Amino acid sequence: MCNDKCKICRLRERVEVAGNDADIKREFECIERNQQIIDLGDKLEAIDYLRAEQAKSPSTDIDGL
Repeated sequence: MCNDKCKICRLRERVEVAGNDADIKREFECIERNQQIIDLGDKLEAIDYLRAEQAKSPSTDIDGL
């Protein structure tokens, strides 16, 4: 199960939604978009890290393997 350190749980704790159904729906859509942006940022960081690691490793053409 989810622990207290989870990004989504922390986000849920900070958000208070009030208003009519349209306002509530709009607020939750905004939260979902923000979470997708955060997730995308995490993926881009991972890609950058992997590219940097790949750039450090020797090429097979140079090694002759």
